[in-house]
Amino acid sequence: MTEIQIIEKIIGILFSIGILSIGILVGKWLKTFLNTTTIFCIFWFLYTFFPLVVVTNMPINSLAIIFIFFSLFFFSISVMFFDWNIAFERNQIKKQLVSNVFSNSFMINMNYLIFTIIIFCLIIDIYIQGFTIFDFTGNFFESSNKFMVKRYTDEIIPNPFSQVSNILNYSLNILGGIVIGSKVINKKTNLKLIIINIIPAAIITLTQAAKGTILLSIVLFFSGILISRIFKHNLELTNKKTNKVLFFASISLLLIMLISFLSRGLYELEGSDLISTLKYNFNSYAFGHIYAFSDWFSFYLFSDSIQNYVFNGHTNGFYTFMSIFKALGDTTVVPAGVFTEYFTDKNILQTNIYTFFRGTITDFGIIGSFIFCFFLGLFSNFSYYCILYFKKPVWSISFFSIFLGFYYSSFIISIFIWKSVFLTIVVVSIILKINYLLIKK
Repeated sequence: MTEIQIIEKIIGILFSIGILSIGILVGKWLKTFLNTTTIFCIFWFLYTFFPLVVVTNMPINSLAIIFIFFSLFFFSISVMFFDWNIAFERNQIKKQLVSNVFSNSFMINMNYLIFTIIIFCLIIDIYIQGFTIFDFTGNFFESSNKFMVKRYTDEIIPNPFSQVSNILNYSLNILGGIVIGSKVINKKTNLKLIIINIIPAAIITLTQAAKGTILLSIVLFFSGILISRIFKHNLELTNKKTNKVLFFASISLLLIMLISFLSRGLYELEGSDLISTLKYNFNSYAFGHIYAFSDWFSFYLFSDSIQNYVFNGHTNGFYTFMSIFKALGDTTVVPAGVFTEYFTDKNILQTNIYTFFRGTITDFGIIGSFIFCFFLGLFSNFSYYCILYFKKPVWSISFFSIFLGFYYSSFIISIFIWKSVFLTIVVVSIILKINYLLIKK
């Protein structure tokens, strides 16, 4: 890289560290890192810092990182609009009133019931798509690769079983995390609940080569654990036990991801070809987003980019809240990957992932994106505040979990483009409301 490009990358790294600093300052002010701003900033520190440091031979437009920094800054401003001292005091009192509220037979049995329904729906969906269970047990990699090709060529047959399995899978992750995080169930039951939470997402990931499903499931599961901690007024974002679980979960996740990559045709490669292709795929999926967004941002600002992109004017929220627009009758045709342009550079990486920021800028412009991030932060902090403040919160728990899913998925796209997200909020809220009613009786 040239000297100017090296300086640009250094500036990008400094502003990436600045994003983490915002999260730390807010955490210090609230006296807990378990808050929406800190979590969002941690995600975006990871999403910017490691791609910039690991992929050393690709240039970056530092203005793209500076834009992300200010987006997170405007997101964080809303934290000042709430009286957190009162919220934390009420949560401390609530701790004695609602202990073990989630550790009961109803919540446990709901986990088992939802798991059973998901497995049934997944099996039916496999047959609807033209496969059988024996296809995957007899020739797993080939069948998984064929399923993936169907997804990317838009040949998947839409059906209610597939939709229900997605909605219930994410609902199960949230509810499972809440129950397991309560820590008053015996180890045998906890182990069963962990297993049934992993299996559906693992099946979807392995059979369809859909890596995003299991990653989002893990985040939603962790959001449930955080909710259970909040109810016990344990405001640790993480601890030694959690770190241990996350370590083993990461090892398992890497194995599942490796199998998922192999199912994309890599199982036919060997030796150095396999290693180089795995590295290429890993760079593309883990680090490509920030370089793709940087190039698109350059195009948007100056029309000076490695590649050309489609931009037909601002779309007033379509790429951020696509599912709502579709529900209201919008007939705009959107490809499976949303953005058809693939950013590629040499043999380092290739991706069509441009982060949710491409969508917000396309929808609202740069200043509008800052305003959107402020209101996103306001609503996110409100959901967290309500969990702390109210004795038996319902909708705020669902939104808090989905917002954590949003923070994770924001390196890809806005999670609100999928209607299953809103239906997950409804399902989780209904089950929590019934649980409260049963406890009252």
